[in-house]
Amino acid sequence: MQRRDVVEEERSSSSVVGEERSSPERRGGHQRELKRKSRIHLPPGPYGLPVVGYLPFLSSNLHERFTEMAHKYGPIFSMKLGSKLHVVVNSVDLAKVVVREQDHTFANRSPPLTGLIITYGGMDLVWSNNNAHWRSMRKLLVSQVLSNANLNACQGFRTQAVRKTVNELSTKIGTKIDINKITFDTELNVVTNMLWGSSKSNEGDDFGDILDGFREVENKIIELMGTPNISDFIPILSWFDLQGMQQEMQRQWEYVERVFSLIIEAKMKAKSGEIDEPVEEDGRKDFLQILLELKDQKNEPKSFNIIHIKALLINIVVAATDTASTMTEWVMTMLLHNPAIMKMVQDELTKVVGMNNIVEETHLPKLAYLDAVIKETFRLHPPLPFLIQRCPDESCIMGGYTIPKDTIVYINVWAIQHDPQNWTDPLEFKPERFLNQKWDYNGNNLKFLPFGSGRRICPGLPLGEKMLVYILASLLHSFEWSLPKDEEFELSDEFGFSSQDELARAVLTVSVLVLVLVWYKWTLSYSSKRSAPLPPGPYGLPVIGYLPFLGHNLHERFTMMAHKYGPIFSLRLGSKLHIVVNTMDLVKIVTRDLDRTFANRCPPLTVLALTYGASDVAWSNNSAYWRNMRRLLVSNVLSTANLKATLSFRRHEVRKTVNEVYNKIGERINLNKIAFETEVNVVTSMLWGRSKSTEGNDSSCIGEGFQEVEFKIMELIAAPNISDFIPLLSRFDLQGRQRDMVRQLEFVDRIFENIIEERIRVNSSKINGEDEEDGRKDLVQILLELKEQKDGPILFDIIQIKALLMDVIIAATDTTSTMVEWVMAEILHNPDVMKKVQDELTEIVGMNNIVEECHLSKLTYLDGVIKETFRLHPPLPLLVQRCPDESCIVAGYTIPKGCIVYMNVWAIHRDPKIWADPLEFKPERFLNDKWDYNGNNLKFLPFGSGRRICPGIPLGEKMLVYILASLLHSFEWRLPKDEEFELSDEFGLVTKKRKPLIAIPSQRLSDANLFMG
Repeated sequence: MQRRDVVEEERSSSSVVGEERSSPERRGGHQRELKRKSRIHLPPGPYGLPVVGYLPFLSSNLHERFTEMAHKYGPIFSMKLGSKLHVVVNSVDLAKVVVREQDHTFANRSPPLTGLIITYGGMDLVWSNNNAHWRSMRKLLVSQVLSNANLNACQGFRTQAVRKTVNELSTKIGTKIDINKITFDTELNVVTNMLWGSSKSNEGDDFGDILDGFREVENKIIELMGTPNISDFIPILSWFDLQGMQQEMQRQWEYVERVFSLIIEAKMKAKSGEIDEPVEEDGRKDFLQILLELKDQKNEPKSFNIIHIKALLINIVVAATDTASTMTEWVMTMLLHNPAIMKMVQDELTKVVGMNNIVEETHLPKLAYLDAVIKETFRLHPPLPFLIQRCPDESCIMGGYTIPKDTIVYINVWAIQHDPQNWTDPLEFKPERFLNQKWDYNGNNLKFLPFGSGRRICPGLPLGEKMLVYILASLLHSFEWSLPKDEEFELSDEFGFSSQDELARAVLTVSVLVLVLVWYKWTLSYSSKRSAPLPPGPYGLPVIGYLPFLGHNLHERFTMMAHKYGPIFSLRLGSKLHIVVNTMDLVKIVTRDLDRTFANRCPPLTVLALTYGASDVAWSNNSAYWRNMRRLLVSNVLSTANLKATLSFRRHEVRKTVNEVYNKIGERINLNKIAFETEVNVVTSMLWGRSKSTEGNDSSCIGEGFQEVEFKIMELIAAPNISDFIPLLSRFDLQGRQRDMVRQLEFVDRIFENIIEERIRVNSSKINGEDEEDGRKDLVQILLELKEQKDGPILFDIIQIKALLMDVIIAATDTTSTMVEWVMAEILHNPDVMKKVQDELTEIVGMNNIVEECHLSKLTYLDGVIKETFRLHPPLPLLVQRCPDESCIVAGYTIPKGCIVYMNVWAIHRDPKIWADPLEFKPERFLNDKWDYNGNNLKFLPFGSGRRICPGIPLGEKMLVYILASLLHSFEWRLPKDEEFELSDEFGLVTKKRKPLIAIPSQRLSDANLFMG
């Protein structure tokens, strides 16, 4: 490698000399050529694979792997990891270029996605780029928290926390101690006292009490930041969060956010005088007080907001506690492994502190041997073996190689600190090598830089060093230490952001490579067999197709694409072909002309998990089983006779809801929630009756938290799952969607189990009779009887019973509650419409009466309002996908067997060719008899059409009108004064309001007795 470099240099020199004798034009052209070649003269390194680069070949401990690669490729090497170039420098001379000679160039960061989440978008010190904001934040931190004056002023905090730890350990002598944990707790107490003071919580306790569980959260944060995320290496995959790491970090961030918000809120209340706040005896303000004052100084050139404050707090808390606890653990490990060295440390402590005294901070500068032990531990086990990656803000030359702008650069401190050219016997633990004054943590000697060097060096050194020595000195002076007899001693480490965590296996990367080949082969072979072309559509990327380019609101995105590609278009999402039809004529083909062909489903994996393998009505394929299940559901639950027989259930629940709202007059009401609870009570009463639970209570109450579980179920069904688009990845469940859905299923399944078991027990003992008073059987009774009929038209088992119950509960409750919310939102947004609705209710029902079901058919204007809401806000804007069971031709295009077909009802409902003023809310357009929900008029089909139309329309329509009529007749409604009105939606299996509708009721009917139910 060195010989080749010499030859290249000689070639370059001879070329330049020769060019000096040439014409100016030739000279200029050759110089441009030299520049072009220099730009691509990257450091040497291994070849990688297409798409994924060298990712599949990296082992777990990257610091050791990179050091081995340096022996092969030289002190600087490069490799592609995914689509990004990474450069690793492994020598003192090259580190000097990065941290000194070109420090300004290499002062930017390339934060991982998890780092951006936890630091509020990189608004902190660690991950923000080298700019005025970063300099101001750093200056503030150093001057207000880490200055010598402030550290001296906070000595009392450190002394109190360390002595508290020593006292706690004295009560646990002879028991096993987690060194990392006790250090973490000590450091956390010190840091939080410095940041926002002590004894300042609302309850009068230390704010440290709020941080119970913070260690577990912080460990998870560090683990996530140290775990490779495929989305960082291949950014186009970030939308999918394939490994679920962004989602997981979001959960940790929410915990930290709650803690910080609580603390800041209390501090601001104290500042405004709402609560008392003790003042330090020396008048010193804590760090949070200072930041809040800076936030209010609007005339400052660099003002701070709450986000900046929280980002800075997360930096300090995480960095200070994790590094100190990790290094305390390592130092104690090395001492226990070297008893002679531990004796020398304790002899020094005896000499400096004395056996009748405890360690004070004044002793620390005199503990030279302990200081050397700590430095030697940092040398062998640097907490950040690559430091934090740097990123040049412009292309530059280093070691004779081009380092392109935005490359990710690692400084392999682990290799430098284990290099035999820098250290004698580098693998031996020899503290004596640090027993002179030239070694510190400030990066002055580049052979030893555990915290870096230059402008991006860790600013927390003064506090970190002081606390680490203080804690270790106190532990070693106060106690003798030994390993448990059953404890096997080992010194291996696990690479991670802080040398603790295991690298995720690169199974995904290999899968992606395989998928590239499969995709190309399938595309070529399939395109050669087609007779008619596929519908037009956008090009996608290999393997993942058009997935990265879809927005969140698919119904809007697909409508825009229809304007470009036409009324029918196709797109490949992963390995699956998706077809979208956007006009009435094409919908007619799918739901009528070729209804049988398009009657199958292609359920997502989350749905399969929820519906016991698609044993339900909504997701099972068009078959004899599906037809029997649907017939049974319609005849025994949704028939006209059964709906009339269950009138009392609906009346009871609606009146109960009116009474509950009456008791909350003047308060904020979540309209989705009250509609959901009403509907779920009605439906469960119809499914398994009343007063038949184990405890003898009303079984219509299926447990607290069901709405939250149902919302999660709908969210998981609608959330994109890479395993649905690329089935080869399904066994890995990369995003954890199936696992999460199984957890929701377990909740619902427990409810079903209890109900079915109780029903079997009741039937067998004939408790309260077998039927209702009118002889009617509920659905669970009917299904259990069918289960026992071995010669019946359909063979039932418990799984199929549960699947049917799941369908009815989920479909009925979620759609109705969502549409109640949408109708009320539109009415509140259109006061004239509300007045017309209430005038109609006054005329039909009367002000001295309450709404009954017999009134509903006469409320034509309310019916028009509801239908107009369904037009503008169809709950399933793309309906439930269909899947042809054989290839067919639609509008001259091939629709292959097994592709996924969407009907864009949202586009049809807003098509100006069909509707005048389609974006306007005009209930009057529905004030004639030709409109219904049965899909007869394909201009309006919120529940679909054909054999796969929603079977629950009769019950859904009845309940929706009944609930709305009762709420609007009984109460006046208004928005809270501080509530900003908006009508934006959020795409999902059922499209909901992006922001829940909160409204305040007031009494409309004068007779209070009408609200009593």
